[in-house]
Amino acid sequence: MAILDIYTTGLQKQAVGHFANIVKLAKSDYKITEEENSFIEKMAIKLNIGLTTKNLVLKNPYLFPIQPPVHYEDRITRLYNLAKMIIADGKVALEEKKLLRKLAIGIGFPLGKAKRVCKKALKMVKQNKSLEDFIFEIKRVNRS
Repeated sequence: MAILDIYTTGLQKQAVGHFANIVKLAKSDYKITEEENSFIEKMAIKLNIGLTTKNLVLKNPYLFPIQPPVHYEDRITRLYNLAKMIIADGKVALEEKKLLRKLAIGIGFPLGKAKRVCKKALKMVKQNKSLEDFIFEIKRVNRS
């Protein structure tokens, strides 16, 4: 058991898992751009990720498992953050799309709807939609 595991709560583990997913997306094309790095730094602050943990995640994000949130809207908010990471550098690589689908399934979106949900998520983030509009639309797509 890692020392981190002893002192972290469930919510902290979820935050670290989410942060690791963001880093996985940033690294999926084998380089972290300046824009992606800026987004990573903002999310580290927002998720209250300490410097030591941040450096561990940046070194190897695959050591940190996906910790899906219980609440549906929290899952949609995570998807929003993941889509923002992909859009951060202005380019959407095929590897990023594939990883986003895997992560969407990992955080609780149904296998049969993940592709549509992710496509809609990327489109809405590109259009700079608000989180509230994003939540509404993702719920609509996920129901259909």
